[in-house]
Amino acid sequence: MHIHLPKGHLSSLRGWLLELLTITCGILIALSLEGMGEWRHNRQLLHEARTNILAELRDNHRSISNPLEVIPDELANLRRVITLCRQERARRGSVDLKKEENLSLAFTLATVSSTSWNTAQAIGAVSLMDYQEIKKYTAVYEIQAETMAIQRQTMDKWLQVQRVASLLGDPPSLKDVSTSDIADIERGASEAISYTSALRTLETELQKQYEGLLEPRTD
Repeated sequence: MHIHLPKGHLSSLRGWLLELLTITCGILIALSLEGMGEWRHNRQLLHEARTNILAELRDNHRSISNPLEVIPDELANLRRVITLCRQERARRGSVDLKKEENLSLAFTLATVSSTSWNTAQAIGAVSLMDYQEIKKYTAVYEIQAETMAIQRQTMDKWLQVQRVASLLGDPPSLKDVSTSDIADIERGASEAISYTSALRTLETELQKQYEGLLEPRTD
């Protein structure tokens, strides 16, 4: 902003006051225009950030849905593995894995993102939100981070079961696996059940958080 001094000599108090009033009005108008421009910029920034965050949460909601739906089947497979291991340890050679065609050790991963939320924080858009909105977004992204941490630990448990199960050979057979290795498979499956159950609890709560934020806004 540039302020130009009055031209010529001010010979009266009235002239001086008039010039001062003119300068003051000019400054106020300039500040108003500058403030309006900044307000419009912030409003646009907030709108874009909010739109991107909600789109990200919508995508995350869809990504979580399928893994959450198949967890009951995954838990059933793990429990079946434990049953078969116990049966085989009780009586060696009693388990015929050829009859377990539907048994699977596949684990479905959810892929979620927090890029839009992190970007909104980095560019200052979050500071333009009201407290309650920030609180809601923070809560859902914290639960999301915790869920992904548990998912990584759960995947590790599944991989342990899969690695030991690879000892079964092709065609798979428990009778050629040592009793200690069978016990390892059983123990790994039990741990995987615990982690998968915890993951289901977190994913269920995360879905609720998503759905609460994705409800149509009234403002």
